[in-house]
Amino acid sequence: MRYLMIWAIAATSLGVVSFVLPGFRLDTSQHYWWSALLLLPVIFALLLLLLRPLLVLATLPLNVLSLGLPTLLFNGILLYYTARLVPAFHIGHIGDAFLGLVLLTIFNTVVSGWLGIDDLYPFFQTILRRLGRRFGPTVDPHVERGMLIL
Repeated sequence: MRYLMIWAIAATSLGVVSFVLPGFRLDTSQHYWWSALLLLPVIFALLLLLLRPLLVLATLPLNVLSLGLPTLLFNGILLYYTARLVPAFHIGHIGDAFLGLVLLTIFNTVVSGWLGIDDLYPFFQTILRRLGRRFGPTVDPHVERGMLIL
């Protein structure tokens, strides 16, 4: 249910940004133009899911120094080429893709935060918990933890 809401928010934000940003447009003259709003977030999310780990691994030192600028550039380029796969959605140029990505991110963050939906935290929390159990320090079961308040 939560993922369906996230998908609906992404589709709605895509419609809002295509209404606001001139270079980000939805071609309503095509049949089934509304399917672009439903399909584009899915394709973009799948490509991000497949390609993002490679990007993070390749650009980690640069991301640390530039506060994530390579990831933003990669996401904008990926959004531009993803829109080319969906015939009813057009992005004018790469600059429009970057600006649209920023607006999409702002809209998604505001609406998801307002609704109390956090889509990435449970996923990464599960991964970190599994890695912590496998590679983390072992705790002696006889040692009890406590807190001392002065």
